[in-house]
Amino acid sequence: MSILETTLGSPDGVRAGARTRVELRLRAREPVTAGASIRLATPLGWTPPSLDGGPGLVRWQVGGRALILGEIERRRYVRLNVTGGSLAAGDVIVVTYGGAPDGVAVQPWVTDVPATFDVEVSRGDNGAFVPDSAATVTVEPGAPAHLHVVIPSTGQAGQTVPLRIRVLDSFGNLCRSCSTEAAVGDRTTPIVAGRGDTQVTLPRDGVCRIEVTAADLGLSGRSNPCRVAAVGPTPYWGDPHVHTVLSDGTGSPGFALRYARDVACLDFTAITDHDIEYHHAWFVRGLQRLSDEAWSALGTIIADHRDEGRFAVLRAYEWTGRPYGDRCVYLRSDHSSMRRYEPDDAPTPEALWRRLKRTGPDEALVVPHTSASAFMGTDWTDHDGDLERLVEVYSMHGASECPGGPAEMPGALPGRHVRDALSRGYQLGFVAGGDMHSSQPGNPVLTVGPYRTLRFKPGLTAVFADRLDEDALFDAMRRRRTCATTGARILLWFSVNGAPPGDRVTLETGVVPVVRGCVHGTAPVAEVTVMRNGAPVHTVRPQREDFAFRWEDPHAPAGRAHTVYYLRAVQADGEVAWASPVWVHRR
Repeated sequence: MSILETTLGSPDGVRAGARTRVELRLRAREPVTAGASIRLATPLGWTPPSLDGGPGLVRWQVGGRALILGEIERRRYVRLNVTGGSLAAGDVIVVTYGGAPDGVAVQPWVTDVPATFDVEVSRGDNGAFVPDSAATVTVEPGAPAHLHVVIPSTGQAGQTVPLRIRVLDSFGNLCRSCSTEAAVGDRTTPIVAGRGDTQVTLPRDGVCRIEVTAADLGLSGRSNPCRVAAVGPTPYWGDPHVHTVLSDGTGSPGFALRYARDVACLDFTAITDHDIEYHHAWFVRGLQRLSDEAWSALGTIIADHRDEGRFAVLRAYEWTGRPYGDRCVYLRSDHSSMRRYEPDDAPTPEALWRRLKRTGPDEALVVPHTSASAFMGTDWTDHDGDLERLVEVYSMHGASECPGGPAEMPGALPGRHVRDALSRGYQLGFVAGGDMHSSQPGNPVLTVGPYRTLRFKPGLTAVFADRLDEDALFDAMRRRRTCATTGARILLWFSVNGAPPGDRVTLETGVVPVVRGCVHGTAPVAEVTVMRNGAPVHTVRPQREDFAFRWEDPHAPAGRAHTVYYLRAVQADGEVAWASPVWVHRR
């Protein structure tokens, strides 16, 4: 039985991103004597608590004879220490959270897990805290603010394709209470519970973008570009880096998968919860570990949410191997085991690679993420070319491409950028994801996460595959047939002497490298840059949404064993896309 009865005075429901003040009542069920401590956890994503004023101000009143002094731990926890007297049974501590000018900011995301104020108690004999009680606040979506409109990225003239319309608030939450209609050309389609699904017929060859208007809401939206009469592999869009409550995320795995499939309208995703993590920056508990039982149960949840030919889910987790650098691990088989960052399992990158290869040379992919980060990045000392075929060039932490590059993450360390890995001769394709701890993969609006370093939009990866299923996606990723973006579904493609992204081409002496590129943006394309060996060598500024070019490299290094080219496009609205490199070898 709990020592404290925790109840919520106000409020019981708030809107995402709103301002509020919270009153909690902690009533002692039995005496709590001097030396004991009560620790109250504020919800992830809310304003950090403070004892010194400001929006997160915390104050308390004690009904009884106890003397209680407070402190803040890890910018999230309020610790109330009983330093004199005692709380008698029935005594109440009233805690108010929220100061000037308007109170605390509520988390901007809505999941199936309510905002929770967890309470722990330490009796003082050994200093250990024991979970005691909790109070929850329901967070609801805000007012409609965006129309998210999605069509396939490729198709044939005259083909009928699905058009999906989602009504989102200003943070990307689905407005479930919204029902209206939207105009698509000269017809209307119903919007029920924030969702509208219809079909459109693709026009003649070229690039198609569909305009949608919801007059009752005062909103309009436009779809991603669809290249009509496109040939070759189809780009499938997904967020391959997502966290849930199984580690340090905010929603359940089922919620994350439904958001990806039904709200963001992604083609694929992956739940990449941490295998094991020591001393998380915002958690006072020393260890969180994804158990074998939870890993098995996650597999069942994933199987229940897959939709053949429409929505794929890769089996994955995050190997949290600091200080070696965090890496997302993708597995071909649903039945593969986790290899954890533990002394008797996979305590080093070499041990991880060795254990993964026991199931076969092409049964796993290992993807370093946030490589330029000082906290969880990698210095590129360790690398396995068989497994590490991709690198996460962008996430909500920012980009790791190169020093001074677009959307570069704050505090990036020299020597840890993707450019540094390429200069070592590592052959790495590009992916992007959210590192989405708010459990909303593919959220097209959100620009903030539960932790301080998550201050960018979640990224997306386009995988160019022959079909939409887990095996085809896995094969295409191993072949580096990928494009990374900062979240917009920018169609970006390039080749060098006919070699596609992720490939290698061998040229005879005297043959000039010829780069061809094509961009179809979601906004005017401000700049397209050909990068060679980590440096820009050709830049054009088209200032339009659709652009194609051909460029011969007149100064390609002739004495190098290989030359690395890749393409980067930056839109006028700041969205960025990176196409995986092509490696040019000389005989």
